[in-house]
Amino acid sequence: MRRRFYRFFLTSALFGLALLVTPTMAQSTFVPLNHWAYDFIDRMETKGVVSGVLNGTKPYSRDEMVGYLLEVERATDGGSLLSAVEQQQLQFLRFEYGEEVKARTGANGIHYPTRIGRLKQSPIFGRAFPGFLYSNNRNLFNIGADGFKAYVDPVYSQEWLYANPDTLSPTEKEFKRSHGFTLRGQLGTHVGFYFNFRDTKEWGSRNYPNQFDISLEGLGFVNGYGTHIWHDETVAYLVFKLPYMQLMVGKDSNQWGPGFGGALGISNNATSYDQIKLQTKLWRLKFTWFWGFLRTFPRQTLADGRTNPKNIVAHRLELDVAKWLDVGLYETVIFGGRRFEFAYVNPINFYRSAEHFVSDDDNASLGVDVELLLIPDVKLYGEFFVDDLTTTKIGSNFHGNKTGVLAGGFWVDALTVNNLDLRLEYVRTRPYLYTHRQPVNTFSHFNTGFGHRIGPNADNLLALAKYRFSKSFFVEASFEAFRHGDNPPGLNIGGDITRPENDNGTLSVAFLDGVRESRKSFGLQASYELVRNLFVTLNLSRSTADNMLKSDGNRVPVARTEFFMNLALNR
Repeated sequence: MRRRFYRFFLTSALFGLALLVTPTMAQSTFVPLNHWAYDFIDRMETKGVVSGVLNGTKPYSRDEMVGYLLEVERATDGGSLLSAVEQQQLQFLRFEYGEEVKARTGANGIHYPTRIGRLKQSPIFGRAFPGFLYSNNRNLFNIGADGFKAYVDPVYSQEWLYANPDTLSPTEKEFKRSHGFTLRGQLGTHVGFYFNFRDTKEWGSRNYPNQFDISLEGLGFVNGYGTHIWHDETVAYLVFKLPYMQLMVGKDSNQWGPGFGGALGISNNATSYDQIKLQTKLWRLKFTWFWGFLRTFPRQTLADGRTNPKNIVAHRLELDVAKWLDVGLYETVIFGGRRFEFAYVNPINFYRSAEHFVSDDDNASLGVDVELLLIPDVKLYGEFFVDDLTTTKIGSNFHGNKTGVLAGGFWVDALTVNNLDLRLEYVRTRPYLYTHRQPVNTFSHFNTGFGHRIGPNADNLLALAKYRFSKSFFVEASFEAFRHGDNPPGLNIGGDITRPENDNGTLSVAFLDGVRESRKSFGLQASYELVRNLFVTLNLSRSTADNMLKSDGNRVPVARTEFFMNLALNR
């Protein structure tokens, strides 16, 4: 009966929202989280070129991205006040989002001299180039008729990794190939759609499992064949433009907060998930609510054998308080054992209180993040995440004080050198953070933590220096220092996200208690865009680690030199 009510409620709600669609307002799909346009807008905000950027709530819609780009253009006299590299970036992005630019301004996106366009105009290859391919000099296929628009592009990636784990081990080899396609577009003026599918095969010198339905870090289900593994990933959703808000139904990821190396609360560390999302942007604020459907791994079942449902509900309010201050407030609740809980449907409810109201069996948390622009060309930012907190025991080693903190600084055109960026970021998580006494309520999706990638009882220091020679070419040097307090044999000190304090855990635990693991790594990366969205990336890194756990149960120091190469089209 309850399941029928849930289905009826959900269907009715979506149908009612669809009826409210305003046909005079164009919809807009989202910009993928790995697109370099986010980095460009972040730089422009840090330089003071554009203000009011609510960039702690990602992904942006394409229309929102264009709004920021047009503001950059107005503030820099059409881009003439930017460096040569920044002018290239702005011109290309105006071309990349030409449909949204035209919808906002009535003018077509400016012509950008792409390599594909030059190839089509060449006297040698131009006549042999099929006219239906890259007709807009951007997308492989471009279809438009009677209010229907669609843009299709292939997806391909090939990775090569060679690593020397230490002086005594043979060279480790890993190869990975992905292929698929991406499709986006709109129906009329009020419905948008996005589809991105890719198959991935990995093989090499590693020992691969010979079993189906395993799960690996950052992925969902993976099939193992002994000699290789295979997995697929699909992102697909519909977007409806409603009065004052936007509704998204489908499968995608979110990232909240200003962190560059990860987010403490809502991150894209895990694979994508089905969700319903409402978002509105009014005045100087952005409000987001979503209900996501997660998976457990290993698979957990109810008494009748059905898979135990797992959900996340979250809402976030981000406010541009002043040109120099941006503040974000958010709450999350992870709950299992049932698919529906009416207390969490209300997007403006106080979820911490609602969780108490429904017997305090769920995993509620809250967070706050800030961005400060007080120094020219410098952005300072931070995030504080509270899973559980007993105020009378703040400063003690009480196991129930499960918190995380992130702090960072971003300096653009550093040392008065155009196009040179420096970043420093530190994150620290208390023992037992992300854990819960109910296994289904762990802050995870499949076997990957939903929050920051370092997990509980750990800290990480990240330093980056990046120089961009042109829109298409940059080099980056990085340093990372990671520490983790792992659980020793027979004792739980909060170093494992799957084991809560009621699982043989100690009630008084200090930060980094347990077996101290540490790793330091240095990296050098170069990336070049051969043609639109076809990138070749080279990475050379060296890392040293102590107390790393081997498959035989022993802990040893490890030194690793790694060379990585990636060729990716529409990654």
